[in-house]
Amino acid sequence: MVIGTQVVSYNDNLYQLIRTFHEKADFPVNEAKEYYNCDTVLRKEGRLYFCRLIEEAQVITEDNGEIQLVEETQDSKETNEEGSSEGEVIPPTAD
Repeated sequence: MVIGTQVVSYNDNLYQLIRTFHEKADFPVNEAKEYYNCDTVLRKEGRLYFCRLIEEAQVITEDNGEIQLVEETQDSKETNEEGSSEGEVIPPTAD
């Protein structure tokens, strides 16, 4: 996700707002959805909001020189014996 983009909350999900258009009867919604690589179109007050679902974060850890993906969601977090979350958040590196 690009810094400075708008985020829309709808039905307990977060969406990255890609583009908006005025709603018209002959607007090619499916073609625009594919063109902008959007998975969701929301409608409100005469506007169409082309969005991408923001998926839950996935924690990536490094163990013995190998990078492993540890999937965690808010609903199911694995904990170790002390009760803390497994895994380590790796800060992003500058490219």
